[in-house]
Amino acid sequence: MRWILNIFIFNIVLIIVSCNSKVFIDEFLQDSSPVSVTEEKGDVMLKFRADNWDILGIGNINSDFHVEAMDLEGNSKELPFKNGETGIVRCHNDFFDFSIEKRLGDELKFTLWENLYDSPVGISVKVGNQYEQKDIEVKVGIMQKYRIDSVVYDWEKWDLYTIGIVLVDSLVADNSKGISPLAVTFYPYKNAVRHIKLSSSNGLWENFKEECRRCLGMPLPQITVPDLKDGHPVSGSTTITFGLEEQQLAVDLDKNLKAEKNVVAGDIRKLMIYNGLDRYSVPYKVYVSHPKTGRQRIFEGILQSECPRDYLVVSEKIIR
Repeated sequence: MRWILNIFIFNIVLIIVSCNSKVFIDEFLQDSSPVSVTEEKGDVMLKFRADNWDILGIGNINSDFHVEAMDLEGNSKELPFKNGETGIVRCHNDFFDFSIEKRLGDELKFTLWENLYDSPVGISVKVGNQYEQKDIEVKVGIMQKYRIDSVVYDWEKWDLYTIGIVLVDSLVADNSKGISPLAVTFYPYKNAVRHIKLSSSNGLWENFKEECRRCLGMPLPQITVPDLKDGHPVSGSTTITFGLEEQQLAVDLDKNLKAEKNVVAGDIRKLMIYNGLDRYSVPYKVYVSHPKTGRQRIFEGILQSECPRDYLVVSEKIIR
């Protein structure tokens, strides 16, 4: 009779264990549908029906994302969490920041700190225990872009160079068969433009450009750049597109201005028209912040400007 009693007790225990596993499998989560986290919601709390589960891993995430696990005090730890451990898992890179937190035994909190990509990011969070594992699919929504707060120029490091020319036009005047001087007309400012170049102190320009586009959105914003007056920088109304390495601006010079150069009889001359330049460079810092989170960033580098101010004609004799 004793062996019959042992078999009966074993079967009862087996039934209980099976039932507990079945309860866990069926009622692991109150809602197993995909989780959507948006800027408007800020964070989402997911409730569990049991507390015997752990965060096991993160999947479906790009290789340029960093995954960090830590305890609630911020000390580093490793995945998977075990035996009901609490902790935080952070997924982030330069344009994305998202955290998964287990602070209580039956709750999982998803918090969106930043998503500057142009489309939602999908993340899979594996949770479970020895009986069952499930992948919670999370859709992390996009966020609005940063806004420019201010643009600051470092006038103590301002450099001005007024000696410089650039070739803007050339032509050949043939008066080899002439018996009197030939008046050649040209327009010295017809091709005159102002050149602006930005460099980055944040690293390679391609990375800088990518950060500008991700943070500030498209179209890229405008910023005001210094103009020159009597050889000194002044704040005017000239604007450029911030985030482009090089661009050209119109100048306040008469493109219809006509000038003449005489070529003597019997000569062939090549006329080269140059514009004299005012060149300056000045360090800049562009301060931006996020209207929702208050996060701040600084873009910095050197602004260079070349602006034509007058013209010079060089005549070169051609011998045939």
